[in-house]
Amino acid sequence: MDKKLVDSLISYGLTENEAKLYLSLLRKLEASVFVLAKETHIPRATVYITLEKMKEAGLVSSLKKNNVLFYTPENVNRLKALLDEKEKKLKEILPELSALVDTDKERPDTRIYIGEEGVKIVLEDILDTMERENLHNLYAASHSEIMKYFPKYFPNWLKRREALGIRSKLILPEKERGDHVFDPNEFRETKFLPDQFPFEATVEIYGKKLAIFSLKNNEVYSLIIESRPAVEIFKQFFLFAWEHANT
Repeated sequence: MDKKLVDSLISYGLTENEAKLYLSLLRKLEASVFVLAKETHIPRATVYITLEKMKEAGLVSSLKKNNVLFYTPENVNRLKALLDEKEKKLKEILPELSALVDTDKERPDTRIYIGEEGVKIVLEDILDTMERENLHNLYAASHSEIMKYFPKYFPNWLKRREALGIRSKLILPEKERGDHVFDPNEFRETKFLPDQFPFEATVEIYGKKLAIFSLKNNEVYSLIIESRPAVEIFKQFFLFAWEHANT
């Protein structure tokens, strides 16, 4: 079973059992509950219940041969139509869902991502948040090692950031003086912390959010903290360090 295809179908709203059964049926075009249970390692009773639900949703159909029930998959375009319908319904109720949120109360939120795609998700959140909230000041203490993992994406991200008119105050470790990855320009002021204050992670402060990127054992961890009081403390520490950092 192709795990990537299963995961993709799950991300679009199918359950794991539905995804496995649908993919098996696409390959076989027609199969009994017994055969599908054997191939997918899903209990026969669960296979039957799941297929009947999929039948109600229009993903599969059934027919009897020699008193044995066989299932066949509907055209993949039917799957797309069902997903489009779900997305349409969600968009229709989004205003009502948003109205349920008490915007006067700020709830702390934390999200963590693992891997290179997680870094991109967090970096995109920085640009999206700053553009949406019309923010123009980014505060960062950075370590260039992580960003060197993205030789194409990161330079492009910097250009997009500058196109939004976002200026940054950037603190680097003294040992990175002379590294041209973060050369100062009209959108970036750079200062350096002395060697007795080393750091290896990257921190980005934007609005009421704080992003942290950390590299450990060749695995990248990315974290977003959304809490105005907590982020304000980090911001004040940053500004204090900025005032005492080397130019």
